[in-house]
Amino acid sequence: MRMLEDEVFCFFLALFHKIMPHVDMLFNHLQKRNIDSVFIAGITQRFTHSIQAIRDSVPSVVEDEEYRGPVQIPPPKKRRAMGEETQQHLAIEVCDTIISHAKERFSFTKHLISAHCCKESCSHNTAVSSQIRH
Repeated sequence: MRMLEDEVFCFFLALFHKIMPHVDMLFNHLQKRNIDSVFIAGITQRFTHSIQAIRDSVPSVVEDEEYRGPVQIPPPKKRRAMGEETQQHLAIEVCDTIISHAKERFSFTKHLISAHCCKESCSHNTAVSSQIRH
């Protein structure tokens, strides 16, 4: 119960509450059996744009009273509260890390897109050549 009264915990709970639906959606799309490199590139781009939008909205999350947790009497232990500037910095860093890792992990799809295009081109050329021969 104490955690729900902690301002820092409530802030990060709110931040990840915004992030996790996008992670869940990305995961569900990647679990489909019939996906190709173009599809992966598209969902990865949508995911990074969604996280970027959350990153851009960080100042409003930091200032939002709803996510600060209930007003409470200071705990008996001296515990340093995290200032708004620090929260904002950490939230931006979380979003930047997620975006960076997503781009890095799915960067391999670029050569798959090229391979996909070549495959289509080659199969089209083969079909045209076989028609010409007949």
